[in-house]
Amino acid sequence: MKERLGLDRNRLVDAGAVGKSVARPGDLAQALEIARASITVVRNERGILPLRAERPLRLLHLVMSSDARNPAIQGIPEAELKERRIPSEHVVLGPEVTDETAAALVGRAGEFTHVVASCFVRVMGAKGTADMTPSHARLLRALTAAGRPLVAVSFGSPYLLRQFDEAPVYVAAYGSAESSQRAAMGALFGEYALTGKLPVTLPGLYPYGHGLLVPKHEMTLRTAGPQDVGFRPGAMDEVDRLLEAAIAERAFPGAVLAVGRDGALVHLRPFGRLTFDEGAPEVRTDTVYDLASLTKVVATTSAVMILVDEGRLDLAKRVADFVPAFRGGARDAVTVERLLTHTSGLPAHLPLYQEIQGKEAYLERICATELAYAPGSQSVYSDLGVILLGEILERVAGEPLEAFIRRRVLDPLGMRDTRFNPGPDLVARTAPTEIDPWRGRLLRGEVHDENAHALGGIAPHAGLFGTATDLARFAQMQLHGGVFEQHRIVSRAVVERFTTRSGSVPGSTRAFGWDTPAASDKAPRSSVPGTPAYSSAGSLWSVRSFGHTGFTGTSLWIDPEQRLFVVLLTNRVHPTRANNAIGAVRAQVADAVARGLVP
Repeated sequence: MKERLGLDRNRLVDAGAVGKSVARPGDLAQALEIARASITVVRNERGILPLRAERPLRLLHLVMSSDARNPAIQGIPEAELKERRIPSEHVVLGPEVTDETAAALVGRAGEFTHVVASCFVRVMGAKGTADMTPSHARLLRALTAAGRPLVAVSFGSPYLLRQFDEAPVYVAAYGSAESSQRAAMGALFGEYALTGKLPVTLPGLYPYGHGLLVPKHEMTLRTAGPQDVGFRPGAMDEVDRLLEAAIAERAFPGAVLAVGRDGALVHLRPFGRLTFDEGAPEVRTDTVYDLASLTKVVATTSAVMILVDEGRLDLAKRVADFVPAFRGGARDAVTVERLLTHTSGLPAHLPLYQEIQGKEAYLERICATELAYAPGSQSVYSDLGVILLGEILERVAGEPLEAFIRRRVLDPLGMRDTRFNPGPDLVARTAPTEIDPWRGRLLRGEVHDENAHALGGIAPHAGLFGTATDLARFAQMQLHGGVFEQHRIVSRAVVERFTTRSGSVPGSTRAFGWDTPAASDKAPRSSVPGTPAYSSAGSLWSVRSFGHTGFTGTSLWIDPEQRLFVVLLTNRVHPTRANNAIGAVRAQVADAVARGLVP
């Protein structure tokens, strides 16, 4: 890019290059609070601020220094954008910008959703001026005229707006201290309420004490009525009747349904009782369910996504590169991606719990298991492959799966009731699963999956317990493109990559860890043998939908095109797993929700 743009004295910087701060953490935190209180939004036309991190963004970030050397320019705004996983291209401009460089930047502005200009103009008596250089001002005027939303942030003199008063957004940070730079970047995304006021008058523009109030952009899951987000009146009544009928027909004893759209939880309702016994406790909205294979996406796939996003895990790497015992013959063709897409060649299931216990014994047996088909030739849903995948991510992350997921996903999302091996506080409101013939008892708060039990209740393929409200927060994070309540879990690009059908095997519905809708009775059926006649997502969800189901009767489906999610938790395996009525119910509920949308 340097050669193409002819940047002369200008230079490019790495988004991760950050200068070392000598301030103690406590001092910096206090300085950051003070800086946040001072950040002033002087102008905000068309409500450009806050920038919506939950929407596709691509920023052209200009770092503009009016001094040939400015020690304050250390890559701090660049690092803040990188931490938020905001796709950005950074250009650092020295005091003089040639016409050629300016024309190149204006010509490329259309490739970006916004232009953010970090303007470093030091106020020094020896300079005799508090203005930016004329070439900088001309460039910002040209960028504004080009029509791309321009956000100018002044790290120093607040008077710069006089030189390019056409700019739609102007933010005054008043200084170039590390705290001011970090506070300003958070301000752009509405991470806190902006209440700062001008301590000076901007002659001919704004008076002393001027400052726009910009509320915090919550980026959470609010509560709203179905009609507020595009459902027709009574839309949820049909959904409720379906679940009530399913309980009457003994498809499952009880359920909790959560429906969300456009960032709002619009329907949260419990149904039935914890068991079929007369007088059994009624299900509540906070009833805890054994999530079964939803563990694969909530925990394991999320962990893999984070590691890929951070550049710590390459899906193209062979499994043998991480687990040397898994090598030789066709195993050498098995990659991390093939574990995620269930195309590894490993068999679907083995009752290893009848013979062995513990992770090391399981890994030894899985590594010695003969492949059932050539890797990449089929897609066979395999718990064994996910167990192996869990071992890889633990070795890469350097900590147990449970700890990693708690720290990086569950706690940031506020999923307080989601955990492995729930303690007594959760067991009291946990729905029982099966009267298990192998263990000889009714399972309640104890993982249903036998292999997960033999692994100690903490496994990559099963073991999580949770509530519908927790999963609703997780679903909204996915719809927000990997962010929730200002916590960036994973980048939008990685969310889109993992939730798009892989296409590695013709006819397979598998994305990366996630599943996608199969053919349905109301949509063209697949000609691939073994493809289900219906999808648990029904027939009315978009091709961009992604989701997963759990053996115990749980499911989660998310539709980015319709900005919609449905969480359905049941204990359909109570009192026995022989009851398979949940399959049809899932599809009916999904279709009923989609039908409720106003065309």
